[in-house]
Amino acid sequence: YRRGEIDIIALLDDTLIIVEVKSWDRYSSLDLQYSIDIRKQETIIRTAKYFLREHRRYRDHSIRFDIILVTPDTGEIKHFEHAFTETSSVW
Repeated sequence: YRRGEIDIIALLDDTLIIVEVKSWDRYSSLDLQYSIDIRKQETIIRTAKYFLREHRRYRDHSIRFDIILVTPDTGEIKHFEHAFTETSSVW
C-alpha cells in the first residue's frame, strides 16, 4: 500500500493483530509513545483496512492494534496490547 505500512500482522485465534514497532536509540520510551500520534494511528488504521480489502478471508476476525517499543541500547521491549482503536486511543 503506497500510503502506509504495517510492521507486524499476527493472528491469535480469531483476532488479527496489527502491530506498530518503534525503535529509537537516543530517545526515551516516553518520546517513542508520542511519536505514534493520532495521525500515525489513522495511517495504520487506513493501511489495515486496505489489507483487509485485499485479504477478505480475515473480514470476520476481530482487529486489535498493538504497539511495541524497543530500546536498542538497553534491550528493553514494551508491548502495549489494545493500544488504540478506530474510535479511541488509550495510548
